[in-house]
Amino acid sequence: MSRIKNWNFREKYRKEIPYTSYLTHGIHPYTAKLIPHIPRFFIEKYTKKDEIILDPFCGSGTVFLEARLLGRNA
Repeated sequence: MSRIKNWNFREKYRKEIPYTSYLTHGIHPYTAKLIPHIPRFFIEKYTKKDEIILDPFCGSGTVFLEARLLGRNA
């Protein structure tokens, strides 16, 4: 199993997502908010379209929004 060292999510998705508060990501100032690039990476890597994603902590809804944008049910 390979490890990802010093992975820069913002750099990987800079062309797709130039800033972190697009759509509704900037609507709520949640303290522990994820940058949208992180859940997007893992959703694309480990799920397929129309699969279900559960985020039991929910927070500000970053995982939910990214899942819906990528065609997953959340």
